[in-house]
Amino acid sequence: MAAVVGVIASSAAPAAARVNTHDPRVREIRRVLQRVYEGVADPSDDDRSNAWIGIAFVDLNGDGVDEAIVFGPVSRDWCGTGGCEIAVYEQRGRRWTLKCSTGVSHDPIGILTTRHFGWRDLAVLVAGGGIVPGYRAVLSYNGKCYPQNASGPPARPMGRGDREAVLIREQDLVRLFPGAASVPP
Repeated sequence: MAAVVGVIASSAAPAAARVNTHDPRVREIRRVLQRVYEGVADPSDDDRSNAWIGIAFVDLNGDGVDEAIVFGPVSRDWCGTGGCEIAVYEQRGRRWTLKCSTGVSHDPIGILTTRHFGWRDLAVLVAGGGIVPGYRAVLSYNGKCYPQNASGPPARPMGRGDREAVLIREQDLVRLFPGAASVPP
């Protein structure tokens, strides 16, 4: 499944927006992920050209500082039939550090108006890996992290009363390695 993302420039933006690849936060998140990706994957041109990420910046915990929600890398090497990883990064000074990650999720990725332990709930698509039809699931923060797997408890199916703003969707691609030649997945 191809997954494409938008980058939200500030926590005030209500929906996914065009990617601003000149945003210094995007460049820094890319650098962090490039180091991780090259540490576990063959850094060949083919691998580089097929690695895509989605990034949204939003204040998840209400402290006035945006966290980064990262979907992917979206590639044959990183995603399975159940989906790709979602990671939450916190900015500490000039550095971005991994707060936690969740696997087996598909886009669109959204945030809800509800909070747990002060952190906004996330919404993802759960599909593939034998799950037919797919459904929207809510991931609630547990005081340390979001659920590691969106396809079962403590994640829950989204209800009619849940209000969602989509952050990352199948609209805009951001290459993990800019300059690599490829067609989006």
